[in-house]
Amino acid sequence: MAKPAENEGIFHLTSASHFLYCLEAALKRYMSSKPKRIEDAFFLVIGANHLREWIAPGYSPTFGHDNTPRPQPITEAEKFYVRIYKNADFKIVRGLCNHAKHLSVNCKATDCTCGLSIDEWDSIDDVVDFGEGPPAGFFVDETEVSDILLRLFGEYRRAWFERELTVEVSN
Repeated sequence: MAKPAENEGIFHLTSASHFLYCLEAALKRYMSSKPKRIEDAFFLVIGANHLREWIAPGYSPTFGHDNTPRPQPITEAEKFYVRIYKNADFKIVRGLCNHAKHLSVNCKATDCTCGLSIDEWDSIDDVVDFGEGPPAGFFVDETEVSDILLRLFGEYRRAWFERELTVEVSN
């Protein structure tokens, strides 16, 4: 059994950059598989939503009607938190995550496609309805969730993680 002092982070996942690596690896697997698994899409959506909290731990502003955060961000991580909050793809992911968490009706239109031939199925365990087969894609307003996540992870990488590497190199 792991002792708390021996286990940093969660399962030795100890940094936001390592979390992004795990998310990008999971997205790559998701995209390369013809049948799509809801648990993969669910992990990716929730992870993409919460990655900002790994970047700015403890910062949890409220946003007024004017979209102004309170308290105001002070650190670079907190400024990034606000920046990503305003990103269009993040808003979609946040809406999906909150919809899943609360099963609210205030969410963009989601759908799933099926129709893979039986020889494209990875596992019979993934099939809920044998007439339809396993899911072949998960969509938000007719956009495959992987397209939204690719753009969002790209923004995380460009706006935070590449900046973080530049700061480390210049010090």
